[in-house]
Amino acid sequence: MDFEFGSIGIFQVETSFEIMVLKNTIIFLLIIILTGCRKGNQEIEDGKVGGTSVVAQNKNRIQTQRAGTRSAPTIWVKGIPVKIEISDTPEKRMKGLMGRERLEWDSGMLFVFEYEQHLSFWMRNTRIPLSIAFIDQSGIIVDMVDMAPDDTSSYVSKHSAIYTLEMNRGWFEKNKVRIGDKVSFR
Repeated sequence: MDFEFGSIGIFQVETSFEIMVLKNTIIFLLIIILTGCRKGNQEIEDGKVGGTSVVAQNKNRIQTQRAGTRSAPTIWVKGIPVKIEISDTPEKRMKGLMGRERLEWDSGMLFVFEYEQHLSFWMRNTRIPLSIAFIDQSGIIVDMVDMAPDDTSSYVSKHSAIYTLEMNRGWFEKNKVRIGDKVSFR
């Protein structure tokens, strides 16, 4: 079997040994690059601060509030207490507030995701007019949108978020809550 050597891309190769070395070098570099990028992205996605994810810290704060009490957990939006229901699994997030007839004025649903991303919501089978705040891992509101009942169009966040808070439509406006305000899990 005859082999013909020549140039491969930008490299000039003379022997099958050089091809093997070049191939292994490229594979090695790709592994290093991909491993380094994945680790960096994972830390960003997990929002790790001091080895513990911000999401885990916030979930722990909410769980601690729930322990030994029958009342709903509370978060604070711009210092205003809000009783919340938590949707932190794919099943709970899919159902959301579908089928509900009403929502108490100072209550809402907090959706918790695994990492920051552009989030998309719709109002299929949701009868309550809602406003939604998209919140980043630091607790800063990065976007807000009013949503119409039974609307099947998508409401997509303009910025990456890890939480959303659905409230009765007009709650944010009435309480002068704006993009850039802080949500605290205390």
